[in-house]
Amino acid sequence: MAKTRTIKWYVVHARDYKEYNDQLRAFGASLAEKTHGALEIDFVYSHIGAGWRDAAAERDGYARVVAGECDVSQLGVDTLGAKVISLPYIFRNYDHAEAVWRGPIGKKLLEGIATYSEHKLEALAFSYSGGFRALVGSRPVQRVEDVNGAKVMIDEGLSPDGDLLFELGAVSAFESGERPPESRHLGDTVKHVSDLLASGGIELFSVEINGLAYAEQSGPIRHAPLYISLTNHTMYATSIVANRAFLDSLDPDLRAILIEETRKFAVAERQLSALLAARNLDAFEKLPGRTVVPVSEASRRAFSEAARPVLRKDASLVAQIKEIHAAGEIPLLATSAPRAHAPA
Repeated sequence: MAKTRTIKWYVVHARDYKEYNDQLRAFGASLAEKTHGALEIDFVYSHIGAGWRDAAAERDGYARVVAGECDVSQLGVDTLGAKVISLPYIFRNYDHAEAVWRGPIGKKLLEGIATYSEHKLEALAFSYSGGFRALVGSRPVQRVEDVNGAKVMIDEGLSPDGDLLFELGAVSAFESGERPPESRHLGDTVKHVSDLLASGGIELFSVEINGLAYAEQSGPIRHAPLYISLTNHTMYATSIVANRAFLDSLDPDLRAILIEETRKFAVAERQLSALLAARNLDAFEKLPGRTVVPVSEASRRAFSEAARPVLRKDASLVAQIKEIHAAGEIPLLATSAPRAHAPA
């Protein structure tokens, strides 16, 4: 029997996020079964994806990576347009995003990642680790005007997400040149957000629904009332990449199985993320002091229109943005899709 090859797979979410980790273990077991034990996965966890940042900080670091998920920005592929997926109001809903991932646009984005890495990496699929973001805080947001004057804990120019908030009239809670403190520990981050909300230091912050649910499990955000406004302004997507030299060293049949199983896993994780978001929203509605605020389709269109200046900042992405906006939809879930907006 051939010697078992071990794949060090970097995991982007937390070690104790049960639902995602149960799915990871099932993926590892399926791969081992399909390859009759020739391939096994060793899952590597780190705080807030730090392992990926360490490995991808320099291009030579790619040689230390075998496979796993990472934020596109950690791979430094912005110049090839992959940052387009984190721009505000790029995706209408999960089904629209699914059509992008499975179609020619997604294929081009994956090829761009490989090109940037000088083909040291092969990008296999896109997934989520959180899905759509909401605006959460001490004020409800149903219209563009509701963001005007809100204090936020992000500085302008640091991300498309932050640029959108400032375009809508938000103001920084920090002095010019000052930056919010960074932490590799979610518990510390939750405490910091709690303190700022309680003191009025901030009024809104942007977070994925699943990330908020996980954070509240780690240490509830001490503020009542807390409004969770379903602005769905950006999506946190991750790319699944593998070391090209490792893939090339595999028997062709094993390589094909690994790629097929990885792509099936990516779809399953996208589905899990959407289902968890729906479940977590239902749970939030039952918590005292937590109010889920729906955003009408008419308001969503107004938010999308207000985001246009952010989308136009990089002229090289304009054609790509139009192509994504024009994409159709592919159902992500066999059952009804997760809630996104209230009727107009």
